[in-house]
Formats: sequence, C-alpha cells, structure tokens
Amino acid sequence: GGSFGGGFGGGAGAGFLAGGASGGGGFLLFLIIVVVIVVVLFYSRKGRLPSLSDLPAQWPSVPAGPLLQPAEAGLATIQADDPGFDRETFLQRAQMALVLVKQAWQARNPASALPYLTPHVYQGWSGQLTALVSQGRTPYLENLNVRGMWVVRADGGPGGDHIAVHFDFVASAYVLDQASQVVEGKREDIWMAEEWTFGRAAGVKTVVNGGVTNQKCPNCGSPLALNEVGECTHCKAPVTSGQFDWVVEEMNPASPQPESWLNGNSVPGLSPEDGIAAIRGKDATFDPSNFHDRAEKAFMQLEQAWQDRNLDEGRAYMSPGLFLTWSGQVDQLIRLHKKNVMENLRILRHQVVKVVPGQEFDEITVRFDAASTDYEVDETSGKVVFGDKSEHPFVEYWTFQRSAGVKTIVQGGVVDKQCPNCGAPLNINQIGECSYCKAGVTSGKFDWVLSRIEQEEEWRG
Repeated sequence: GGSFGGGFGGGAGAGFLAGGASGGGGFLLFLIIVVVIVVVLFYSRKGRLPSLSDLPAQWPSVPAGPLLQPAEAGLATIQADDPGFDRETFLQRAQMALVLVKQAWQARNPASALPYLTPHVYQGWSGQLTALVSQGRTPYLENLNVRGMWVVRADGGPGGDHIAVHFDFVASAYVLDQASQVVEGKREDIWMAEEWTFGRAAGVKTVVNGGVTNQKCPNCGSPLALNEVGECTHCKAPVTSGQFDWVVEEMNPASPQPESWLNGNSVPGLSPEDGIAAIRGKDATFDPSNFHDRAEKAFMQLEQAWQDRNLDEGRAYMSPGLFLTWSGQVDQLIRLHKKNVMENLRILRHQVVKVVPGQEFDEITVRFDAASTDYEVDETSGKVVFGDKSEHPFVEYWTFQRSAGVKTIVQGGVVDKQCPNCGAPLNINQIGECSYCKAGVTSGKFDWVLSRIEQEEEWRG
C-alpha cells in the first residue's frame, strides 16, 4: 500500500519508509549511528520516540558536494519569468498544502483536499481513502509534524513550471478494522518522507491573493469553493488544472534524509558558539541578546495562546506549517471540550544549544528550562482529565528558522507589531501574509519564525 495520505501521482505508492543502495559496511554503520542521533530532531510535540525497527534498513548512496545545486538553475528560470515568485513563500505554501491534504485524510473528507491536487492525483488519492472506508476500515493520520523540506528539482519554460519538494515528517499512521484492531501501520509516531512535485502551466504568475492555500480562488479571488470537477463555483475557472496556481502533480514516498547532508554547508559537530559566529559572518547586525529576547517573548506568547486555544496573538512567531498543525490540535481540543491549563508559567533559564547554517534556512535551537502546572480540564464536567495541579519543571527545545541570507531588522518588525516589509500595523492572514502589502511575514524571509518544538526525552533520545 502507499504511504497514508500520499503515494499517488506519477508513480505507485511504496511502504512507509523507502530504503536504497548502501555503501560499504563501515560507512553503513556510521550512517546508522547518525540516524539514531538525528531521528530525535524529527519529532512531534506530544509523540513517542520511534524504535529502531521503524528506521530504514539502508540509506541511499549520497553524492559528494551540495545536493541542492541542480535546482538552482530551474528556480532562476521560474523567477525570471515570474518576478513575483519567491522561493521561501513557495516552500511555506508547499508545506501548507502537505498539511492540508494530510488533514483531509485524517478527517476522511477527500473533498477538502481537492483544490491542491491535479484531477489525476486526486482520483487516485481519494480512491484509496474511499476504498478503505467502503471496506469498513478507518484510516488515521495523527500528530503530523513536518521536520524538514527542501527543493530537490526545478524547471521552467514552455512546458510549464515544475518544482519537486522533499518533506521529512513525523506522524502516527494506521488503519483500524471494524473491531478497532490495527490492520496496517502503527499507532506510534514514526519518521517518514515523501517527495511532492508541484506544477503550473507555462506563463502562470504568482497569485497576489495567496491562492488556494489562502482559501481564495486564484482567478477571481472569491472564497474558495469548488464543484466536483475542481471548478470555482463563482467564476467557473478550472482551479485544479494548473492554469491559475500551483497544484500537486505527484506524491511519492521517499527516504528520510539526514539534515547534515541536505544542509550542504552545515558542518557536523559545529558548536553553538561557532554556529552563532557563522550567522554573524553572514549578518553583521545579528545580536544574540536580541535573539534571546525574541525567543523568550515567543515562548511566553505561544504557550499562552495554546492555553487560550486562540493562536492569533502568537501567529506572527510561527511558520505557516506549524501554525496549521497547531490549529488542527487546538480545533480538536475545542471539539472535545478540553482545555490545557499551565498556571504560574515561568522560564527558569534558556540557552542556544544548536545552530545549523543551511542552504534553504538557517536554524537556531533554544533549550527552555521552565516550570508550571500542566493539566487538561473537561469543560463539560470541570474535572481534570490529564495531569495534575502540582507544579513541575519541564524542558523544551524550540527551533527557530530564517531564510539563508536574511539580515536582521534593526527597527520595527514583528516584536514591535509592525509588518517587517511595509511597516504597517501587524495584521496577517491565514497564510502569514501582511494584509496590506502581501509580504510573507512568517515565511522566514524577514525574521526568525518557530518551526518545531521537541521535549527533553525526544531531544536526548
């Protein structure tokens, strides 16, 4: 069977994790050690650590040198034909498309994924979901968290524009039968990867209104509503044809990639101090003290937003993909009439523990030692259904990312509740764009945004 929620498109689906050709025995042993160390970085906020049986038996052989160079020429061609195209914004919208399609699978509502897929891909993907349901089987995809994304191929020209993106993610994917027994997959969170190819017709320009990921028709701008053949119900434009916006042309399983291979200019064993020095070498105005202040502010605002089940206040600190993931979890809490309570929350200390200067994004991971109560309340009964009202210390690792090459904003920006591009009062839409100038505020193009959170046991695992 294909990967849950994917595996359809240009090729047939494979298993959860795809293996590949291996090198020599010593090299393979080295790679296994690297996998065990790195796997902790690809993990969900609430999940459990994968076992060794969840990891690929073999890694594909890796070419020498940076892996992303072949995509650069194609991206340059696309941008030359479409000045409004922005690499960072495209990647964030690609991640949003992945999350939205996976959420549609989890909700067993194929129609909600229709706007993002070509008719061919949608037919295969929805057919797999429909077949499972008709057999009395219930598919689940839970705790989805994207852990990495990279452009691996790109080309543009008379034949249209095509960009292949590799996604590493963690999720619990399984199928239950009518007796609620697991008949496929696992209830545990495991590390997976897929490669999605996005395409659009030749000559199509980037949509100013954000397009389908902003829940807008890319042709007329009306609230997104499609009929069964993918046409806008307002203007009748064939939205899923690729004539107006990017659509997914292929969804194929892939092998998870160690981040040090894909971040071509990252150095294994780079200390946090050397990493900060590398960031400052590219951005002379970067101030570690100001970064710490921003990270602390993001921590407090987002933890409060989680308790309030309202992410508006912390939205500007979150990448679009993380925002969608949290939104799904918040919506679930609301549906279940549950509320997470963290009283007397305070930061005991925080420090940078990892820095990865990358080709797509630079990343800085901050360890937060904090303390609070932590429990869930059933709003209908008022009873505590998880945790207790005792105060406990806890540790979390927050990874912030920013597009490689971005310079620090000296004045204004998100912290001052201003758009970092136009300076207007901060007001961003569903996909993280400024409501005034349409700049991708949370894309990482302007400032640091939170991309993932890991617990102490996950980080040390």
